[in-house]
Amino acid sequence: DVAEEQIREALDGLRRLAHGLVPASLVDEGLEAALDELCAGAVDLSVDGPLEVSSSSALAAFALVSSALESASSIRVGCRDGSLVVRIGLVSEVREFADAVDRIGAAGGSIALNGLTVEAVIPCG
Repeated sequence: DVAEEQIREALDGLRRLAHGLVPASLVDEGLEAALDELCAGAVDLSVDGPLEVSSSSALAAFALVSSALESASSIRVGCRDGSLVVRIGLVSEVREFADAVDRIGAAGGSIALNGLTVEAVIPCG
């Protein structure tokens, strides 16, 4: 039991560390490519139009999708009225959003959880 708990804590630490890293595809190819790579057909991903956003907004959106991916049934991303909108349908509750919430707030955005739907609105610039 002790070893299992230590492994669980180590995995949680690695996840937190991984959320702090910037994926190469996000830097080199943009948010859409990074999300395609992250989701890799495991989740229904829909991207509406080109995603021309700042690096902090892209990283905030990527962190949100990354933290919700295991519980996501669908992800819809698009720009609307100068904001990046990320809407995630969930099949179950997500335990850990802290890193994503911090990144979204630092980018000037907001996040709302309504039942099994998460929606973030992040300024594009």
